[in-house]
Formats: sequence, structure tokens, C-alpha cells
Amino acid sequence: MIRKRVPPASEGQLPVHIEEQSFDQGDALLAEIQSFIAAVRGERSALVSGEDGLRALRTALAISECVQGQGAPAAALA
Repeated sequence: MIRKRVPPASEGQLPVHIEEQSFDQGDALLAEIQSFIAAVRGERSALVSGEDGLRALRTALAISECVQGQGAPAAALA
């Protein structure tokens, strides 16, 4: 994390303070599946709506098609 020094840096100091942090990696796919199952069971609401999921899927497909040279991305987003 990089933050502006408060009070301002004195002679010879960097104008910012650099602080390193580390976070546990975790398993994003496992967390996503657990969240989905909890939503299906009615234990909590879904983090992402069906509409948002569909929009993300269409965007991913459009990008994939564009990268493969199979068309313009706008066609998949319509």
C-alpha cells in the first residue's frame, strides 16, 4: 500500500510511505460454489443476479469471439 506522507516528507524522505501487506490466497472457485449453494438453499441472497451473470457471460463470449476473429463484439452483446 502506498500512502502520501502526513505530515509531508522531510528532506531526504520519499513523499510517500510504502507498506507491504499479504493476503491468504484462498480458493476463489470453492468460495463461489459455496456461495451459490447457500443461495440455492435460501440461506442468503445471491451475490450476483441472474441478469448480471448473463451480461458477464455475453461479454466474455463477445471477447472470445473477437480474439478468435469470428466477429465484432457488439453482435454478442445485442
